[in-house]
Parts: sequence; C-alpha cells; structure tokens
Amino acid sequence: MSDREIIKVLGDILKNQMGLRDDQIMLAYSKFDIPEKPDLYIALSYISGKAIGNSSHFDTNTNREQIDTTMHDIIQVDIMSFDSSARTRKEEVIAALVSIFSLQQQEKYNFEIGRIPGEFINASSLEETKFLNRFTISVAVTSLSRIERFPSYYDKFQNVEEHVNV
Repeated sequence: MSDREIIKVLGDILKNQMGLRDDQIMLAYSKFDIPEKPDLYIALSYISGKAIGNSSHFDTNTNREQIDTTMHDIIQVDIMSFDSSARTRKEEVIAALVSIFSLQQQEKYNFEIGRIPGEFINASSLEETKFLNRFTISVAVTSLSRIERFPSYYDKFQNVEEHVNV
C-alpha cells in the first residue's frame, strides 16, 4: 500500500500523458492564480466519496491487524485556458486516463479509474477582462487503503482471583 494521495497520482498521469509542466497542474483550493499566458491549466478536486467496503482481520503470519477500506470517489477535473487550448485539448484528458502509463500507476497505487468519465460541462466565464475557456469533467475512482498495526491483547491479566461456587 502507498501513502500517496490518489488525486496527486491522477495529476501525475495527466501531466505525463499531456506533456504539461508542474505549474500547469494544481489541486483545487490551493491558492493558485491562473497565469494569463496562453497555456493549458488543470485543477483537480474531490467532489464526493463513499466507502463501499470496510473490513478488519488478523494476519497470523505477521501478527498484525489489517484494516482495508475501499472507497469510491468522484474527482473533478477542470481544464482551463485563456486561449483555445482547453477547448481543443479536453479529449486528451480522457485519453490520458486509459493510457498504459495510467494503468501502471493504477496498479502501483491500488486504485482504478472508471473507463467512462462523466460529460464535459462548459464552465467558461469572463475573468476580469479576459474570457476563460473552462471545461469540467467528473472521474470515478475506486481505491483500496490498508492500515496495519499490532492489536491490543487482553490475555495478560494481573491479580486474577479464581472463585469456585460449591
């Protein structure tokens, strides 16, 4: 299991497959101003999440408790630009999600991206004096996280008294 956040892995997939720089991918609500140069920018944010599986068991091989949680999350991908890049490259987001690199990352970090994302929604707007091309799409992600720890034992009692009823 990895401690890597799935949303950051998703950002790495998009960056790698779309040929973007680090400063073109951001997590939403992270105080990032969109530069006014004509480039493509992508913002990722968690929309919702639901536990679809939760279990705990004791591994006798390691003497550790394993708690597995399976989550189904919806991640929003916003593609933005002050030029036509967002409009002309939005399909590359979908292509990046099914690439071989993406599949390798999904296997490495124990998650799966839904094969068919939601529809693109045109969320373009006027930002001050410039028109921002912005398209939003939702992506479903199912992930597995595991917590391992040594459990507390209750088999070492002190000052035990035994009483027998006759």
